[in-house]
Amino acid sequence: MSDMKNTAAQPLLQVKHLRKQYKQKENIVQAVDDVDICLQAGEILGVVGESGCGKSTLARCIIRLIGADEGEILWQGSDITRYSEKQMRSLRPQIQMIFQNPFASFNPRFSLGHALEQVGKFYGLKPEEYEAKLTELLAYCEIDKELLQRRPSQLSGGMRQRVALVRTLALKPELLLLDEPYSALDYQTRLTVADEIWRILRASSKTAILVTHD
Repeated sequence: MSDMKNTAAQPLLQVKHLRKQYKQKENIVQAVDDVDICLQAGEILGVVGESGCGKSTLARCIIRLIGADEGEILWQGSDITRYSEKQMRSLRPQIQMIFQNPFASFNPRFSLGHALEQVGKFYGLKPEEYEAKLTELLAYCEIDKELLQRRPSQLSGGMRQRVALVRTLALKPELLLLDEPYSALDYQTRLTVADEIWRILRASSKTAILVTHD
């Protein structure tokens, strides 16, 4: 019984004394300075601060898009700070990120449907299960399947961000990192997409880190 209790109490994500700095000519910019995070499954954490204070750098360090200079990142108790790219590839479906600019999230040469299809192939997901999950999410986000035949430039920013959300959630991640997901949208669209994201988070009890200056 004691082993089961310890497993249940173990945080999904722990960040310990994380640091990241950048060199700019003669200066050193401390983007992330001794940050600690302890996140249990089902919790939502807001990281709020002014532009340029290191919020996005923190999120990118957690998902290992960039390497931290110091500290540890523990995922379900395992230190992933120095995982190889091969190790991270098997982990990435569990930790997914939605970026600030929905247009930059897609290859402009291909349709949005192609982009969704390639994600499933890249991670070796069973086509039937992946297609069923996509269909469910598209309906939930009120996205007409016909829109997936279009290229990113042919849709509004809000619709592109919805498709980006569907692509991310189709992998069934355990942790969502949301990096200013509304800031590239106009005010009214921002409210709609924000409601959609929070509705999904609540309905699925997702664990999430929301980075925002607003």
